[in-house]
Amino acid sequence: MTNNRKFKNSIHHLISCGFIVIVEGVSLLCYFIIKEIAFPIFLEKEKNKIENIGNSIVLELTDKIKNAETLSLSLANIYNVLEKNKKTFMNIVPAILNLRGYENIIAGGGVWPEPFTFDKSRKLRSFFFGRNKKGFLKYYNDYNNLSGKGYLNEEWYVPAKFLIDAKVYWSRSYIDPYSKQPMVTCTSPIKKNGKFLGTATVDLKLEGLNELFSYYAGQVNGYIFVLDRNNNFLYFPKENFIKSKKSLIKKYINIERFIGKHHDFQPVLKTIKKIDSKIIKLAKRKNHNFNKIVMLLRANSYQIGEKEAEIIAAVLINPLKSNNTLTTKLSSLTLKKDLIFQEPSNCTIFYMPGTYWKIGVVVPEKYVTSLVKEITLKVILFLILGLIIILAIGYKTLKKMLLNPLKEITENLEKKDKINYTSNNELGKLVYYFNKRSNELKESEEYVKAIFEQSPLSMMIFDKNGDMIDANGSWEKLWGLEKDQFIGKYNILKDKILKYHKDFNSIKE
Repeated sequence: MTNNRKFKNSIHHLISCGFIVIVEGVSLLCYFIIKEIAFPIFLEKEKNKIENIGNSIVLELTDKIKNAETLSLSLANIYNVLEKNKKTFMNIVPAILNLRGYENIIAGGGVWPEPFTFDKSRKLRSFFFGRNKKGFLKYYNDYNNLSGKGYLNEEWYVPAKFLIDAKVYWSRSYIDPYSKQPMVTCTSPIKKNGKFLGTATVDLKLEGLNELFSYYAGQVNGYIFVLDRNNNFLYFPKENFIKSKKSLIKKYINIERFIGKHHDFQPVLKTIKKIDSKIIKLAKRKNHNFNKIVMLLRANSYQIGEKEAEIIAAVLINPLKSNNTLTTKLSSLTLKKDLIFQEPSNCTIFYMPGTYWKIGVVVPEKYVTSLVKEITLKVILFLILGLIIILAIGYKTLKKMLLNPLKEITENLEKKDKINYTSNNELGKLVYYFNKRSNELKESEEYVKAIFEQSPLSMMIFDKNGDMIDANGSWEKLWGLEKDQFIGKYNILKDKILKYHKDFNSIKE
């Protein structure tokens, strides 16, 4: 018990406990720093990776559709150059549309002049070509039928009259009434001296784009979905979710209708609405004619309602064009329970410049955090392991340089030996001066003892309790007794000196 108590009070024990406390304290500090500071940084970097992937998807898709924009602009530019005759346009339009390598994406297109501008005798004179089932471009004259609806009031035609900051106008997704294919139309205005003369269009097959969407979905540990300007689905990994059942022809439903059956997607709808509202507000600030454009769009097209007119007007004004950021990210949100993964997921929404399509990248939260948690755990373990190794080396060094010499010194002191320790450090200096003082004290003790023993005077030494512990030779001669007979038996504090004289005389006799 005594040895255990001595060990607990020893420097060796205190230092050992101190090292353990340091390890625990620094470990907790490392854990706190990693969790509260490093973990959010790692997590943000992982989210930035998703953002970079989203931006890459936008760039790749933009690059693909840029060809459609280039083709429509080319058709618009040559309209004013070419001679206005049927044969020329019947040859040049399909030649431009037949861009090699894009046959599965470009569904068709054409030139759509204003009434009586191409042929003064004809109100409608368009040159529209669409791909047939064999993939060849075929001329369609249906839009020139005066008994039909024509093309002058179509949703893809009218907005081109009011293009401001956008070079082209991208229509909503639709089912072409003649080719029966789901597509979107890229429209470029034909102008001469500021006067609107018609439009040039290029139609993109969404079936072709779906292959691209599917490919990019494989680049992330999740899936992507794509909405057009009016928030109609262009792509979703489970096609039956967005397929209209009211028609034999595949149609793309709106996200609001989608939410009616899939409530887990409700947060996405709320975010999309906020995005649209923000874009409209920015457009109103940028152009004071916003309301006038909305009114004209509604008045000139039977297909455009008030709600759609606002978003079209915003797209025509193109308020995000001046956005100087390097990202096309619009917003990000957390889904408590994703529709497909059925678990918490992160959804990041991007927009495509020009088209104002919205691309959503959905990744399960575990994929985002699992890698970060793994990295964090490894960092913590390596930090703690490194700390333990460093402290172990430090403890071993301290033990060798301080604790072991102190132990040796203590053992020498207990044996009342001279301390044999030589070193140039502070401990060595302490031992040197200790030995020096010990030698001086020993010499002084021997000197005093010599005086004590050789003194002619009778001398006694008492301890602090009054007990006699020594006497010199003169005392022995004076009393005629050996001092051992009296040492420990005589206490000057218990009785008066006369009483001891009496007792002493009786002992002597």
